[in-house]
Amino acid sequence: MFGRSKTALAGTLLLFGCGVGGAAQKALDHALQSLRDGDLRAAEASAERAAARGGPEYAALRDFLHGNVAFVRCVEAGRQASTPAAEPFAWDVALLYGRKARDLWQRAAVSRADWPAARRNVERALLKLEELEQEKADAEDRRRRASDPQPRPQPLPKPRQPEPDPEQGPPDGPQLKELGREQVLQLLEKLAQKEREKLALRRSQREAGTAGVEKDW
Repeated sequence: MFGRSKTALAGTLLLFGCGVGGAAQKALDHALQSLRDGDLRAAEASAERAAARGGPEYAALRDFLHGNVAFVRCVEAGRQASTPAAEPFAWDVALLYGRKARDLWQRAAVSRADWPAARRNVERALLKLEELEQEKADAEDRRRRASDPQPRPQPLPKPRQPEPDPEQGPPDGPQLKELGREQVLQLLEKLAQKEREKLALRRSQREAGTAGVEKDW
């Protein structure tokens, strides 16, 4: 992908540089050679010198070349972000370079009526940004699943006792209920009263029986 961008850039420089000599063209040629050699800082610096010496025409070519440099850094940052040891923010670095490349190529594309190479590079940047966004989302999902603890089994709920139906009355069988101290004393008093009543009844029955028996002396 980047090789095609450099080829398109070289053709543009050759066509645009016809009849233009001097320090601006020399600086631009040096920028292109530095880009081919992978010296991105030197490529940026030489493109800036070309724009400063050659005017608006070379400023557009500078933007185009700077877009290529940003795209190379975007690809490299995306490759580093995909490694297991990469920090989560590494994806943001790649996206930042991708957006920079897109903006520079867009600025170059609108600098003239038609610049097919610049327009194609804008499309490349948009596709790359979409790819990086998806890779970032996938990495965040994997990180979230790896950090979440394993779900623990929840205890089974205790079976609820059925509530009594008020229309059916109290349930069968003795109903045990804890009594308070006062209630216990009252109950004992009632039992003692019943025992006294029984004794009194028996005594009266014996006395009545004795009175009806005739004595023989």
